[in-house]
Amino acid sequence: MRSFWRLDITSTNLQGEVLDAWPEPARYFAVSASVDEAFYLIGGIQMDSEDENTSAHRYLMDAYWYSPGPGWEQLADLHGGYAYFASSKPRVSPFIIAGMPSASHTGAGASVR
Repeated sequence: MRSFWRLDITSTNLQGEVLDAWPEPARYFAVSASVDEAFYLIGGIQMDSEDENTSAHRYLMDAYWYSPGPGWEQLADLHGGYAYFASSKPRVSPFIIAGMPSASHTGAGASVR
């Protein structure tokens, strides 16, 4: 499932707004971070089968940037697939991320925008 929402937590009427989802594929265990008005979605894991009983999956190397107005923009791919990222509220851009690489990659992180 691909679903992207915005919630204004300063409003007294807490109601989510559905926004355009990122380009395919759906993913889980991706990193997400925000800097000012921009939102980043990086890597993650894609199930290679619709069958929930199958463990086939692949680590994703793609990265996206979202900003209100222009919407989604694809960034340069990572040097390998990553998932299980740690993220914090960066104060500056660019920022550095690190996570668990796929078995076919030995890198330890990527610098994004």
